[in-house]
Amino acid sequence: MKRFFLLILSIWHQQFKLYLIVAITGALIGILVLAPSYDYIYAREQTADPLSSIEYVLTQIGYMLTGKISRDNFVLIMFYAEIGAMLGLFSLVLYKFIHKRVINIDHLKSELNKNIFSIMIGIFVLNESCNIFVCIITAHKKRAPGGTWRSARS
Repeated sequence: MKRFFLLILSIWHQQFKLYLIVAITGALIGILVLAPSYDYIYAREQTADPLSSIEYVLTQIGYMLTGKISRDNFVLIMFYAEIGAMLGLFSLVLYKFIHKRVINIDHLKSELNKNIFSIMIGIFVLNESCNIFVCIITAHKKRAPGGTWRSARS
């Protein structure tokens, strides 16, 4: 029981590290890409700044790294860090979902390749038995004058 608990704990620890790394990476992308881009768009609407977008973003990143940002900009940067972290976690969850689907499809393809003849025979037998079943059901029912189905025995 102790080994099982340690195994579960180590798996949880690995998953936690993965989610933490993805969240930190997303936060960095939010801080280094999203926040300066938004700030550039906002500044461009307010003034006719001659700087290009790349120059402006690099200048803002330099201000962030040297600590020359105001409190309002710091709050905005933290907001975009949260947005980036959520996008990172969302993309990880989406990747895991798609990855499970791809693995499942590959498994089903390998099962089909192994024994395709017996599967085809099974489908043929199933199809024939369904046709016989449908014929039996339709033979026991008649269409009533009102448009409803009733049993042939009644």
